[in-house]
Amino acid sequence: MALGIESLEHVYVRHRRAFEDAGVAILHDREDARDCVHDVFLALCQRPGVCSMSAQALARYFFACVRNAAVTRLRRQRRFRNVLAKIGARAGDTQSEIPDWIERERVAQAIGALSGGQRAVVVMQYFARMTHGEIAAVLQQPIGTVKHRSFVARRRLQATLSACDAHPSALRQAQGDD
Repeated sequence: MALGIESLEHVYVRHRRAFEDAGVAILHDREDARDCVHDVFLALCQRPGVCSMSAQALARYFFACVRNAAVTRLRRQRRFRNVLAKIGARAGDTQSEIPDWIERERVAQAIGALSGGQRAVVVMQYFARMTHGEIAAVLQQPIGTVKHRSFVARRRLQATLSACDAHPSALRQAQGDD
């Protein structure tokens, strides 16, 4: 029996609480799980083949999508927390950590001087530790474009940071190059 978008809405309304509970079991946060279920619902609304499923098959598929989306969301949250832990400044830095903070600030300014595309690739590659393939998927760009931007960005960062060692005003000049 072929069903329309109304069947998807019916399955959503009927099983919403169970979908959220599945998300909470993974994410441990009801609001985040609710957002995850809504995101899955919207994504399924845009898939034409989903509306041809039976209500029972649609409910099972919806559950699987919620689980997968919750796991993906949890991985992103962990990756984001790891990035923040690596580059974030901590309150109460001691005197011995000041040179590290200065170096982090210098690198952050050099990354800020990159073009938007180069900056996105560098942040995902080095701070989120994503592969070229993962970055290409996130940015919805060919892997060759991602590799090229990574190469150009590394070369530009190296030149900018080397110039800053010799002439501190070079970083301000590089920021105006975009």
